Amino acid sequence: MRRAMAWSAVGAAYTLLIGFMVVLVVALTAAIADGWALRQAAERHEDGSPRFSPDGSQIAWIRHDDSGTQLWVMEADGSGQQPLGPAARFRWTRGGAALLFSRGGPRVFVVQPEGSPPVAAGRAQLASPAPRDRRGGRVVFVRGHRLVLRLPDGSERALT
Repeated sequence: MRRAMAWSAVGAAYTLLIGFMVVLVVALTAAIADGWALRQAAERHEDGSPRFSPDGSQIAWIRHDDSGTQLWVMEADGSGQQPLGPAARFRWTRGGAALLFSRGGPRVFVVQPEGSPPVAAGRAQLASPAPRDRRGGRVVFVRGHRLVLRLPDGSERALT
């Protein structure tokens, strides 16, 4: 009788241990899958067409993601990244005080890099910027859908 009760207790303990391990494995698998999904969602954008402002203090670029294609701007060190609005092509004005952009058609808009609302500026064709741009010994280019800054000493920093 005692032996039967002992085996029952051991069986119950093993059942609880196995149940706990199954719950732990399922929880870890779900956590890993959720983290992977969040990381993939965060990486679902493609940056391209980077251009320095004429004075080299800012970089504008086009970002393609789930919400569409937008013009973005940031400081040359990668800080202060902000979207300016939907755009397919762009170029800096000669003095660098504004950006001209089109949304794919002949209409051109002008926007300040600080993020003012875009203003219609007429009709024209804007050429697509080159995939890399040089300014003061620095080069900004695209590698793996991300913007990279190469400094004059040859070192590189990911900007986006």
